[in-house]
Amino acid sequence: MISIDGLTVEFSGTTLFKDISFTIGDKDRIALMGKNGAGKSTLLKIIAGVRTPTRGRVTVGGGGKVGYLPQHLQVEDGRTLVEEASRAFEHLFEIERRIAALNEQLTTRTDYESESYMRLIEEVTAISEKFYAVDLSNYQEDVERILLGLGFERSDFTRQTSEFSGGWRMRIELAKLLLQKPDLLLLDEPFSALDFLTRISMQEWLLDQWQRHKRTILFITHDVEEALFLSSSVLVVERTPIRELAEIPVPASFPRDRSCLKLPEMVELKEHLIDLLRKQVTP
Repeated sequence: MISIDGLTVEFSGTTLFKDISFTIGDKDRIALMGKNGAGKSTLLKIIAGVRTPTRGRVTVGGGGKVGYLPQHLQVEDGRTLVEEASRAFEHLFEIERRIAALNEQLTTRTDYESESYMRLIEEVTAISEKFYAVDLSNYQEDVERILLGLGFERSDFTRQTSEFSGGWRMRIELAKLLLQKPDLLLLDEPFSALDFLTRISMQEWLLDQWQRHKRTILFITHDVEEALFLSSSVLVVERTPIRELAEIPVPASFPRDRSCLKLPEMVELKEHLIDLLRKQVTP
């Protein structure tokens, strides 16, 4: 569970959040909606730990892993598709290199009784336990499976990342995020750069992944149907400064498919959300 307690965010004389508190339960799938500039992206950054609030705190229960996909992509060029996706495991590769370096030192040392030698033994033991607790034996298969699921072809695996358009580069970042198997996914308008049909395909693929793995999700969208299709509830930012978030349950059970959008109660909620959002931009 994620707890947000007494969150206040102020900058340049503007207050975005004013002492707000709410919780995100395990396996919740929450859409965050509101006008541009209302602070939605700032909220995701604070939960992700990449920005600090003026006051208040965010607590991730059980030491859960948080994965954050920002609105602006961070794909680097100079690597193939598979090389870039495999960077999801870079922290483990670094540990592996450190273990190899430490073992090399141990083979050349003869001061077996010294304090520095014992510290080396302790460090090797500690990081080895951390490293071998993760099974990397099939990581290449995991990379290929995720990339194929995101719509890449095997012929794409050796292509340079610079050859891919914005929508496909977003999929590369999403692949890296999913490969890390986070407990909480934070997605900032993940499909905004995609064309209509591709967006629908990606929504359906991601919904299938969420239904299989039961992760907790908080995502930003300006698409009302996307919010209803993917989420269990919608948080609406109604005014700034934000003092509370209106949470609206989505009246469709999981598993679901796109036909749920035609249910009378879903059509009614869609109109209600459109009215709420329209009021935010009305002078």
